Amino acid sequence: MPEVEFLLAGDGPLRQELEQEGADARVERRSRVSWRSPRYSGSARFDGCGVLTSDSESLSNVILEAMAAGLPVVAYQSGGNPELINEQRGSLQRPE
Repeated sequence: MPEVEFLLAGDGPLRQELEQEGADARVERRSRVSWRSPRYSGSARFDGCGVLTSDSESLSNVILEAMAAGLPVVAYQSGGNPELINEQRGSLQRPE
């Protein structure tokens, strides 16, 4: 799917691991991967979703920013996430 673009926002201790997983899956050969500051400004032009990989934040601004841009969100069922995300706004996943 060469038309797929992955936009990874923010930075943190898992960045190197995510980059390696992308390289192992050869994602960069099939799509565009870019890192941006943790703001979804301009993301409303994307047809996709926001994904929050943290399983320990109490209430993430990333979720609010994605929702403000009109993007559904996939996040872990932890912290304040269940207060923001319902079936109409995205999907909650149980932490492993």
